[in-house]
Amino acid sequence: DIVVLQGGKRVLILDAKYKAPPKRGFKDVAMGDAYQLYAYVNRSDCPGLLVYPGSDKSLESRGKLPLALGTKASQTGLEGHPVGVLVLPFPQEGQVSCPVSGVDVTSALRGVLEKAVEHVASR
Repeated sequence: DIVVLQGGKRVLILDAKYKAPPKRGFKDVAMGDAYQLYAYVNRSDCPGLLVYPGSDKSLESRGKLPLALGTKASQTGLEGHPVGVLVLPFPQEGQVSCPVSGVDVTSALRGVLEKAVEHVASR
């Protein structure tokens, strides 16, 4: 799990899951995973995302990643903080490394982080 800080303040929780991603976003998240994320979000007073491994096609929707927080695909957690699901590319069976560059992943995450920072600053 990752806690993203900016200026010493928590701005985003990333809770890594090592299982298949839910098919319909947060609606299909296992109840235990949702409760765990809600606990992190409530305790940390910031937005949170469940992060799942996916294929190299996961970043095909990277233009949508900045919307992972604050869309119909996300939910509102406790204390009004958004929570959601993010699928990032991981090496698949038979692959030695991830077929997507670290620069692409970093670029995709930047938008999500910007949304989280905006949310925390607005509170």
